[in-house]
Amino acid sequence: MIERTFTPSDQRDFAGLSGDRNPIHLDSRWASTVFPGVVVVHGMHALLWALDGLGIQTRPDTLMVSFLKPILLNEQVQASRSGDTVTIAVRGEPMIVGRLNGSPPNLERSPRPLDPPTDLPDYLGRPEGIVPTLETGAALCALFPRLTETLGAPAVQGLAALSTLVGMHCPGLHSMFSGFSVTFPLESDGLRYHVARYHRRFGRVSIFVRGQGLVGTIEAFSTAPTELVDVVSPHRVDSTLAGHQPLIIGGSSGLGATTAWLLAMRGASPIVTYFGSLKNAERLTSEIIAARGSCQAIRMDIRSPNAGLAALSALPWTGSQMYYFASPRIFRRRVELYQAQDLSDFVRVYVDGFYECVRGLTALCQGRSLTVFYPSSVAVERPPADLIEYAFAKHIGELLCDRMRGKFPQVNIVVERLPRVATRQTQTILKLPALSAEAAMLPIIRTVQGNV
Repeated sequence: MIERTFTPSDQRDFAGLSGDRNPIHLDSRWASTVFPGVVVVHGMHALLWALDGLGIQTRPDTLMVSFLKPILLNEQVQASRSGDTVTIAVRGEPMIVGRLNGSPPNLERSPRPLDPPTDLPDYLGRPEGIVPTLETGAALCALFPRLTETLGAPAVQGLAALSTLVGMHCPGLHSMFSGFSVTFPLESDGLRYHVARYHRRFGRVSIFVRGQGLVGTIEAFSTAPTELVDVVSPHRVDSTLAGHQPLIIGGSSGLGATTAWLLAMRGASPIVTYFGSLKNAERLTSEIIAARGSCQAIRMDIRSPNAGLAALSALPWTGSQMYYFASPRIFRRRVELYQAQDLSDFVRVYVDGFYECVRGLTALCQGRSLTVFYPSSVAVERPPADLIEYAFAKHIGELLCDRMRGKFPQVNIVVERLPRVATRQTQTILKLPALSAEAAMLPIIRTVQGNV
């Protein structure tokens, strides 16, 4: 067994050598907006490291690899070999499994047997093309010297090019490498590719590849970029809420952004808060203004909201409604049955942050009434195994809301247990049933505004 951790520096080095500069591997803020919500290690980097470090002595006829789960930065990664099977794991849980000398891939298809599928979405990139030979090939091979000696430089560069193909060409920006099966002919031209099949329901893309020391097939998943909102009229519907200035905590994306749109298109002038992504907040406000609505954005760290509340007071804010959508990353690496740090992260936002925010707003309101929306979850009723800490924190939040109703008589708190809603936080590779953000929020907005 061999072990290591992958650092941000390792990420940058491999991105530079392979050409796979997909921001999911490099940009923590960008990664926070897509599944799984954090920067992940290049799967191909981990595979090449394992094959090199385990000392594959003879050139295999084939290599078949499945990327099961993403490896995160700074995790302790172990690689081991049993016979012809190579396993890369984190805390004993397999992340990547490779098999040497397995059944060869189905190579009945030539590099261009058919026209590309006609129903490919635009975000999949080009359905066919070429990944040029790496100019940094010599440096890449120097990073994996033993594997280069066994497979040959073209094949090592070709494997790295598969990462670039999936991450940068097709499916591209919003993608997840599922696996590949290749043989190793002695070829060194650039890597040609051709989309053979596309399964729209699952977003699965099958790609035929040939060149750069290998020939075979790739399987990847595409994840359509989640828009800020699903369906919102581009023009103001009416002026029902004219004069209202609702505050939306965590409003730069997801449910918060949808709520801002829905309120603005009914004449309100929402104020949204952001923490990590000024770019998202600026895009949201500019798009609402371009649609002849009104919207402002301020920065607020919910872990210490005083600065944000001071900025709100300086506007000045005269509203009487608050929607609370602040949230840390929901889906976490599940290693233990119960993970105390995850519960602490959730409580810090869903309980501590909410309480401090409401307490600060009551002081800011100076006696006027305040209606607050607290989004709970149906997970409270039957917590999924991978969301138990999330469900615990939401339940504590509900209990806190009950106590706060007695403590702050001028505050009306509306609590709703939401089903799974289609947002960036809940976006996964598998297309699970989810309610649109607009469908979830429209009845809640009517309830909150009806309490004003």
